[in-house]
Formats: sequence, structure tokens, C-alpha cells
Amino acid sequence: MNGTECIVRGSVELGRGGKLKIEDGREMLVYVWKGKVWLTQEGDRRDVVLRAGEWFRLDCNGVAVVTALAGCALTLTSPYEERQASAVEVYPRAARAPRTLYRPVH
Repeated sequence: MNGTECIVRGSVELGRGGKLKIEDGREMLVYVWKGKVWLTQEGDRRDVVLRAGEWFRLDCNGVAVVTALAGCALTLTSPYEERQASAVEVYPRAARAPRTLYRPVH
């Protein structure tokens, strides 16, 4: 870690019911600019609800899911310049397939 945050993905917008899936993103930060989200992490019994102006740093590897409880805009950052996660995908509510937002370059 270098003491700074690197933007992994800026301004991700989700409509109500849309989901963002982060794989192996330990230490990534989810910042909510507007709206309200529900965040869960694999192996963690906590439910985290974030509103505009709030953030949460993932503290587990595995899958984390961010679900929009209302239309929202969020930003993902990481303390690492490379390999911030295995993958970040967005699942709009009505979409049939996810859209990949981030996958590390090998």
C-alpha cells in the first residue's frame, strides 16, 4: 500500500434493484454519492446499509454484492495501483447478462 487511493471505477450508476458484484476486492472502498445501497460480503453475517456520503471498505475476500435500494451513484477505489480485485461486474435490474467493469490485465 502506498497511502493513496486509486480509482478503480468512478461514477457507477445503478437503478433500484441493480447489483454490483466484486470478486476478491478486499480493501476496496465503496463510496456512495447518491441513493442508498445494501452491501454484503461472503462469509460475513453483517448487512451494511450505506446512504449518500457514506462509505465502506471491504474487509473480506470472496464475493461482495452491492444492491441499490434506490437509484444510486457510487465510486470504487483501492489502496493498490494494480490487481484491485479479480473482477467487478454490474447487473442492471432488467439485464440478462452482467457487464464487466473491471478485470485485471495479466
